[in-house]
Amino acid sequence: MEASVIKSKVETTWQDASAQWKDEYASRYRTAVITELENTLDRIRNTSEQLNETIGATLSSLQKFND
Repeated sequence: MEASVIKSKVETTWQDASAQWKDEYASRYRTAVITELENTLDRIRNTSEQLNETIGATLSSLQKFND
């Protein structure tokens, strides 16, 4: 085999391996980011529910003053 053919095959193999690694890394990063966003949204949702309950209780208490 000629040196240029070997060099070309090595470069092609390296590019393929590099692309695969980048795809795997991007996929793992995306999964981690999505998981973190889902967790953040869950915390926001829970906090919102707590606020709604507190607001409801407060309004109920204040309604007693109007009666």
